Amino acid sequence: MNKKIVPAVISVASALLLTGSALAQETSTGTTPVPTRPVIRKEIQENIKNVRENAKVEIQKLRENFKDDMRRQTNGTRELIKQKREEFKETVKEKREEAKQKIEVKREELKKKLETIKDDRKKKAVEKINQEFSKINENRTEHFTQNVDKIAKVLENVVARTDKAAANGKDVSAVRTAITAAETAIAAARTAITEQAAKTYTPTVNTEATLKSDVGVVRQALQADLKKVHDAVKAAHDAVRKAATTLAQIPGVNQDNTATTTPATQ
Repeated sequence: MNKKIVPAVISVASALLLTGSALAQETSTGTTPVPTRPVIRKEIQENIKNVRENAKVEIQKLRENFKDDMRRQTNGTRELIKQKREEFKETVKEKREEAKQKIEVKREELKKKLETIKDDRKKKAVEKINQEFSKINENRTEHFTQNVDKIAKVLENVVARTDKAAANGKDVSAVRTAITAAETAIAAARTAITEQAAKTYTPTVNTEATLKSDVGVVRQALQADLKKVHDAVKAAHDAVRKAATTLAQIPGVNQDNTATTTPATQ
């Protein structure tokens, strides 16, 4: 049972005890005519029934209020996740535009440096590879962006289910911790993607003899950077999976305890 509902239950128990105590005192002091046992029993049962009915109403109100709070919290969380997703997409878009401008500048610089190379075949090969590097980086960052959006969407569903479980009285503290870790991992992955989208990969031409090694250095740098982003996205994926697994381990997590529990007849 949820902590907000516990005080109402305590009130019910206290009312029951006070009712029995008051009737016992009247009987023992002799200030009023002593009724028969069936009458006393009936009065006690009527009082208990009234207290129970009132308690049911109050507990139901508390449950509904708590669920309303959870619903508002869930909606607020979803809006925040959506806002972060849109901000991330916009930031990546801006970084790509900045990178394109840098690429154009460096492409012109590369052409000037390649003027010293006599072999036209090698010149064209380097220019083509330079364009391929830019395209690879753009495609991979777009792929990572889509993956992170999917991962964030899964986490959004986990958050919604966690709030529902909390409203039903489940202990979700471990899940909350895992969700926070997942949110941090997603933020780190998005930062890595944003930074990667802003990078450019243009070979630095030294001499005709070093063209192959010059291009190789840039290729290795691109591969290493993309590997770092891949690892960050994978870490986000693993963190969300851990949050979902932790939630699934809660007994009866998918049960909706909306019905009011009826106390046993005394």
